[in-house]
Amino acid sequence: MFPYVFILLSFAIDQSHSQAGTNAPRLALYPPPFTTTSTRFGLLVVITNPNATTGAISLQCQANLFSFISNAQNAVNNPPCGNPSIIATTAAPPTPGPGVTAPTAGDWGVLEVQALQPDQQIYHQPVKVSRNVAATESVREYVVVSCCTVTLTQNLQVATLVVADLSRNRTVNWDQAAARVNFDTGTAYQNPAFVNISPCPCDITQNACDMDCCCDNDCTASDTSSFRGCISGLPGGQAAPYPEYYCKSAHVPKEDWFPLMCVEREYNALIGFYYAASTTIRNSEALDNKVASESFYSYSRPSLSTSQTTVYKKGTSVKSITAGVAARRVGTVVLPQRILSGQCLTTAPVRYLEDQQSDCTFSLTRDLCSSDSIFSGYFYLQPSSIPLAFAVQGSPTDDNAAETNVSYFCTSDFSGYVKNSSATIPNVTTSTFFNFALPSDTACLDVCGNYICEEGVITDTTEPTRGTRCPFDNGSTLPPVPNINGNTCENAVLDVKYEFQWKGTRIVKVDATVILGNIPLLAEVTQRYEAKFNHQYVANGTVASDNYRNVTTTYDRSTGYDFGKPLQSGMEIINQTDNTFMYVNTNRSQQMAVWDTGADGLCFNAGRRQIEFGNDVFSSCFVKLSLQDLNNCSNIRKTLVNRLNNLMKADKIGRLGNNNYLNSAYWINVAREDISAECTGYLASLDDATNNSRLSYEARGLCVDIISGIHLDVMYAVTGKLNATPIYEVIGSRISYVKSEWQLKCPKGETNACNTPGFVDTFEVTSSVRFTLVPGNTPERLPRYQDSKYKDICSQDVCWEAFIYPISSYYEGVDKDQVLVQVLLIIVILIGFLVFLRPWWYII
Repeated sequence: MFPYVFILLSFAIDQSHSQAGTNAPRLALYPPPFTTTSTRFGLLVVITNPNATTGAISLQCQANLFSFISNAQNAVNNPPCGNPSIIATTAAPPTPGPGVTAPTAGDWGVLEVQALQPDQQIYHQPVKVSRNVAATESVREYVVVSCCTVTLTQNLQVATLVVADLSRNRTVNWDQAAARVNFDTGTAYQNPAFVNISPCPCDITQNACDMDCCCDNDCTASDTSSFRGCISGLPGGQAAPYPEYYCKSAHVPKEDWFPLMCVEREYNALIGFYYAASTTIRNSEALDNKVASESFYSYSRPSLSTSQTTVYKKGTSVKSITAGVAARRVGTVVLPQRILSGQCLTTAPVRYLEDQQSDCTFSLTRDLCSSDSIFSGYFYLQPSSIPLAFAVQGSPTDDNAAETNVSYFCTSDFSGYVKNSSATIPNVTTSTFFNFALPSDTACLDVCGNYICEEGVITDTTEPTRGTRCPFDNGSTLPPVPNINGNTCENAVLDVKYEFQWKGTRIVKVDATVILGNIPLLAEVTQRYEAKFNHQYVANGTVASDNYRNVTTTYDRSTGYDFGKPLQSGMEIINQTDNTFMYVNTNRSQQMAVWDTGADGLCFNAGRRQIEFGNDVFSSCFVKLSLQDLNNCSNIRKTLVNRLNNLMKADKIGRLGNNNYLNSAYWINVAREDISAECTGYLASLDDATNNSRLSYEARGLCVDIISGIHLDVMYAVTGKLNATPIYEVIGSRISYVKSEWQLKCPKGETNACNTPGFVDTFEVTSSVRFTLVPGNTPERLPRYQDSKYKDICSQDVCWEAFIYPISSYYEGVDKDQVLVQVLLIIVILIGFLVFLRPWWYII
């Protein structure tokens, strides 16, 4: 065995990776420069896009030692592959610093690297590097590992730097050991069945007093007087307390049946609680005999099926393929996705029939502004009309790619992707409300702040604008790679959306949208990703899709909601002439949503997050208000009501998963709590000259009757089954509001601090959704003790588990089979008692 340590980054060794690099062949070493403390390490040499090569590609790799980091960096930029004599390149190198070895040719070596064979799907090989001699002192060495191709007409070279911090080997001289052990004499252990072999477990130091160990015989009276207390229980040499169900337990109070149903246990060597002493093992033969005489539990790992998937099934990874070539390269379609830890997995596979939507935030460094990063258009799907492009494989057994169309848009609006501290995040020492102001025309507002004027059909402005079609995008050209221009990363990917058209077990077509932009370096960029699957079928002899917004479809009343799918909602549009129903406006800005805050958590920058069926949600954002703001409570109330109702504006919710927006039968009304009484009641109190209490409170920075939250209740039921699958239908919904009082909290003892300019306090604005399953029949009322969340409440204060505890499932003192034997024995004794004594004779 050659114990190398391979250090890998998040590198997917998937040859096609569905989005890998440019068309030119490229040689790379992974991982990039790193530091090691071992004299042996390993790397991976990888070749990408070997489209013009056939057969094996021989490699030559070597390791060179340098005295100075500058010389090593020069060697990385100019790989010394093929010239093993290269070490320090300066004519008169200065004296190496302390802890740095002078370069010596041959100190580090590389084992022979196997050839790459792209025609056999071998695109990478390990590179094993080791130091030929051991380190005699603690040193730091700069090792440059370089590799180059030998058989290619185009000489490909690559090099990387490894900093080795080494220390000399240290061995133990056992001849100088103070204690001597006679390995020929066995240690005799006393039989624990009759002798307490550990009367004082806390006595762990020989010939020394252990702190708080009162049973330690090495402790003097002065030592014990300094103890904080004695270690309790078995560790302190004291008897462990008996459990309450033991007959020897001294707990109080005791139940009446305790003497009859308590547990009696005896520790005795004769009933098998102790093992027999083992004989001394002095050689390998005795050890083998001992092992052969013992019985061991054997576990065989189930064999994994290696058969290749022939069709797509729900949850199967979607495959990619090289378009337009006979020698296909199959990979996996991936999209970055946030995992449970909050980090982003950049190579998360897209799975068949599973919609996904995610976002990841990265700091756009110079390293990420490159052709092989997630900000490059080559990382994602490419049009299938371009030769050698990575497109979607229609089926795992297809040799051709499914029709893949990619549209590239260039945008200059980064408001939805880049956080600009100077433009979008206000100063935390100033009051911050919503990024919205009430209209000056108060005639369009009711007493609560809601719009009463006709708004018409409002376009969706909650999503970032995708810009215009990029000039290079003609359907047959690959996107430009990201490049650095001054302090800007040009052509960086901001948004990726995949729409898969599927039929049966095949992917028929893919429409992708990629948004590019020129982003400042070191900016915090939030990339957005989405993958959707739309069913494609034949309607009236014409291929159609279930996306009814784009094509005409037949609406199916039997299609219910799926958990995790968007909750369909919208605003009812009425014909103003005859007051009849026209359609339901399902624009994103008209649908139900909850707060989607950024890193600052402020309502000023909060967006809208779509509600998913069956998922309860609670989200909130914060506003910062000063004493001057709280002096105008009327403006605060109206603004809050306006923004909360704008967040959940819809007055209709779709009953099923596929609703016809032109048919009112597919939609139910949303009941909304009437808060006009709070609004009008408050105004009436202001006009009441005798009501001075509320005015006096609000004059001190207190606003009452604040609508600070909105809550949506959605009730759904199972209204039938289709192929044994339940049909979930929404049967009712209601919006309610959260009322609270907002008061400025001044620091204790500093009453004038609230009047200080710049002093603000934080207040929370909430939004929540709750889904409730309504049963088909009225359930029977449960008894109080069963309906209680406290499991220890029993019917009439009598718990049968406590009465028959030794034979109940709660008792774990002995095995279940022994409990069964004891129960049967008790039953036999009870029957014999009744048969022989016949107590009913005396009753008669």
